[in-house]
Amino acid sequence: MVDAKELRGYRIFMQLVGEELEMVAPLAEEAAYEPGTRIIREGEPATYLYLVKKGRLQVKMTAASGQEVVLDEAVPGTTVGWSALAERRISTASVDVAEPSELIAFEGERMRRLFEENCRVGYGVMRGLTVIVSRRLDRCRSYFAARQ
Repeated sequence: MVDAKELRGYRIFMQLVGEELEMVAPLAEEAAYEPGTRIIREGEPATYLYLVKKGRLQVKMTAASGQEVVLDEAVPGTTVGWSALAERRISTASVDVAEPSELIAFEGERMRRLFEENCRVGYGVMRGLTVIVSRRLDRCRSYFAARQ
């Protein structure tokens, strides 16, 4: 089981206080993945939000040319799979395991139910999520601007 105190170190949960983290922690599942495993596929339904505990992941998108490009790397302390919490729930990028990794996974449906039951938790997580999405968008812009 994931300790609520461990979750505090992730940006997505930084707005939450102790008792709110205690509500989130039981929803967490820990799993280990080997290099080459694709945990998220662009364009497919987004099911899980992942926190990187150990290892390294590559965030990839398909360019207009059809070539898959690495836009970002997720390292310990970062989050991928935010689409699992979004309204549309379709993955906007693929995520591959680049080195042996330990992840903390949250099923999006269970998280959204918690948000409906406790709006304060939902608001806090979504505030953290906006920072993550904004930074990822900035990196995407920089990547594509450098190739123009």
